Amino acid sequence: MGTFLDLRNAGSRVIRSEATQGALRVLAPGASLDELDEEEEGGIVKKTLKFLWKFGGFLANKIGIPAALKSLTGLVGWLSNAASFIWNFNWNVSEEQIEIETQYLLLQLAGQAGGLAGQALGWLFCGALPGMTIITFNQALGLKILKDVGEEAFDEIGSTFQILFNSAAAGFSRIAFLKLYASTRRLYYKFKGKTAPDFSKKKPWSFATAWEERLDDMDNRHKAEALEEGREEFAEACTEAFYVVAHSVESFVMEQALAEQAQPGNQERTIEIDFNRGATA
Repeated sequence: MGTFLDLRNAGSRVIRSEATQGALRVLAPGASLDELDEEEEGGIVKKTLKFLWKFGGFLANKIGIPAALKSLTGLVGWLSNAASFIWNFNWNVSEEQIEIETQYLLLQLAGQAGGLAGQALGWLFCGALPGMTIITFNQALGLKILKDVGEEAFDEIGSTFQILFNSAAAGFSRIAFLKLYASTRRLYYKFKGKTAPDFSKKKPWSFATAWEERLDDMDNRHKAEALEEGREEFAEACTEAFYVVAHSVESFVMEQALAEQAQPGNQERTIEIDFNRGATA
């Protein structure tokens, strides 16, 4: 009995197709190395540059979109973080403190950006360039080195870039909020015709501290403990419930898409390989 293989869905073929978009050649067994340059003008240098260009496009396409824009579960996580930020934000923050925090966030991003640049240059000079050099006297080995280096570089640089992208999105969002809040507060006092107080001398105030102070002022400690535990459990349960709802919606959409693909008109071609009698399509 033959074995059915769906070659178009093979993991290696899908990954190679996405990452290189056809830029890599597949050599048949026994093929001559001279055949590498027969089909395309420009030789191996052009092919190598084409591969690096398309691989860079694939990298940017795959990791250049924040998770919150890709899925409902990512959006739930973003909303959960935003709610936590607002709950704990010090609404009496002074403009001097805003400036200090802004510079600190920018300093962090600069360090992460420098780390990403150093990592990319390391893979380029110590991985890609040796591979391109080896191509000049051993094309097959050079292509293998570029392929292996590309895969490892994608994993390492991709992870670092994703961390930097998320940090930049969160950092600039926080900076924008702080600046907008400070400007709105100044306009409020100007509209009221009042002089803004010196917030650096005011006691920090947030929803979290106000809640804690109210609980501390309660004479009935049993009631205060019950309210505190109730609030914490409500927040955790509510977040988990939203995650379940989002995951259910995503699963339902995926199941519907798979069901449509499984309809008779959407059947994909397969190849049956009989190891005793040969191969038939």
